[in-house]
Amino acid sequence: MRNLIRSCMRAPLLLLVGIAAAIPAQAAYDYTAIDFPGAVGASQAFGINNSGQIAGDTLTGIGFVYDIKKNTYTAQPTAPDTTSTTAIGINNPGVTVGGATDPSGVERGAIFDKGSYTLFANPGWFSTEARGISNNGMVTGYWPTEAPAT
Repeated sequence: MRNLIRSCMRAPLLLLVGIAAAIPAQAAYDYTAIDFPGAVGASQAFGINNSGQIAGDTLTGIGFVYDIKKNTYTAQPTAPDTTSTTAIGINNPGVTVGGATDPSGVERGAIFDKGSYTLFANPGWFSTEARGISNNGMVTGYWPTEAPAT
């Protein structure tokens, strides 16, 4: 009888040990603050590719790529005839996408590849913003249904 009681008392303990062993250990994470040099206000980080390059922008409309491995920032030039350009997505070849806003406040989708921009708009909509790009160049994005109030 005593052995039966000990066996019954060990069963819950063995069950708890088994459950604890099945739960994966807490992963360790590194935290890196991404703060574009000279930015007024916050820097925002969005997309990341397999090489550790992160597409981001500042609240003042500077698109950039931050390279985790090299700890370097590369500012993207402002697209022609626009006042600000954002970088939101980046693919493995390093092509970034985002938006470019003209002086009247209209934003068009922007693809930045090898030093030059391709701008595009969703026909019939006030504004277009690219948000992601696949490794073979397919772009996803967003467009609001209404123009902002003036």
